[in-house]
Amino acid sequence: MTVVLLTKMFASATPEELVELVLELGLSGVDLAVREGHYVNPGNLRRALPEMAEVMKAHGLRVELVTTETVLIDPRDPVVRPLWRGCGEQGIGNVKIGYWRWDETKRHRDQVDAIRGALEGFEALGREFGVRTLLHTHSGGNYGSNCSGLADLLEGFDPQFVGAYVDPAHLALGGEPLPMALDIVRDWLAMVAVKNARRLPARDRDTMVWKADWCLLREGFVDWRVAVENLRAAGYDGALSLHGEYSGLQEAAQVRRRLAEDASYLRSALQAMDGPQ
Repeated sequence: MTVVLLTKMFASATPEELVELVLELGLSGVDLAVREGHYVNPGNLRRALPEMAEVMKAHGLRVELVTTETVLIDPRDPVVRPLWRGCGEQGIGNVKIGYWRWDETKRHRDQVDAIRGALEGFEALGREFGVRTLLHTHSGGNYGSNCSGLADLLEGFDPQFVGAYVDPAHLALGGEPLPMALDIVRDWLAMVAVKNARRLPARDRDTMVWKADWCLLREGFVDWRVAVENLRAAGYDGALSLHGEYSGLQEAAQVRRRLAEDASYLRSALQAMDGPQ
């Protein structure tokens, strides 16, 4: 397994600055956030995406995938076709799209059917440009919040063009065991997110509530040493995207320090699996 860096927390970083960070962390490339306000964004794709890919390649790194806006879920969106074409031209094989939120005013099955209709459009784009559309398991009121739900969306689609982006931390918040999750989407497993979460107590008048806290890899619900074993047992040998999400931290220098700690921890977990058995 290789490890890449999600660039979401480094919106203004130039390709050269991202290369410096990735090399400093000892990673293999980036999970490139293509969003408004980022160095590569929907308005400058034709110039900036090839530039990013070329600079990465010149340093022995790669753009493993592109992460889009969280609201991008329609294959007819004017942003979509140029982005899929650009990724295909640069050899970027995966694009993570956004999230379909549960709508209480609509029947569940009608919403699932509408999502699957949209995925037919993304699958067609994949066939045209050689780019796979990824659905991320994000906890909360999102369709595909766990792999049990995600499988209902993915059933029947070609795994070469529509895939599962499994996030063990979000699964832990929702209560789905990772080995079970990996087995459910085994045929579509295309990417794995790396971060961790726990719940911390807070009081709402006379009631204790538990809020999600995004923390260091060694601190949360996911034991990443075991998670790596689970991934290997499932036959996964693809990329891991290190997300660098920490509650209350937005300042790049602070995020960078925590990322260094998490990268070292993850590297140790991976190396332990490669050692003598």
